[in-house]
Amino acid sequence: MRLVSIGLALALGLSTSARADWQWTKWGMSPEELVSASAGKARLATEEETKQKSPGPRGGPPRQAMLATATHTAGELQFHVFFLFAPATRRLECVRLRPLNLKLEDTLRDQLITVYGKPTDARRDTITSGFWIGHTVWVGEDKIELTTTSQGPSSAVLDYCSRKAGAAGGL
Repeated sequence: MRLVSIGLALALGLSTSARADWQWTKWGMSPEELVSASAGKARLATEEETKQKSPGPRGGPPRQAMLATATHTAGELQFHVFFLFAPATRRLECVRLRPLNLKLEDTLRDQLITVYGKPTDARRDTITSGFWIGHTVWVGEDKIELTTTSQGPSSAVLDYCSRKAGAAGGL
């Protein structure tokens, strides 16, 4: 089982420390550099995709712009991948993965714990009766966060982010 876990971890692009450069990416890449480095695995996002998938406060400008996207398979886990960039500099700050196989959320969490060990933070916040948000976080050189909700595994999100994200002057 340990060998399977290590093999899956390598396929996910994980290392044994919370180092979040993911697969072919490096923090600070432009969208075009990322697509070029992906050897055909990633593509630039359309303007419509960017509007739909760029996170920001309600009604406000996005804090990050989703400017490239891909799909990724790691063992039995499959993901939609969204590459998030600083809007002002167009430099890569985060890689967001959304699992496609909704039944494997626990497998993903277990694999992350196998690779990274005990999380830096693991909590479940109750928002209203019957609704909760869970956060499992590893902080090292970079930050890795798995977010889940009681709304079902379709809402699971795995973020690999540079701890320098949002720093003045970019990365």
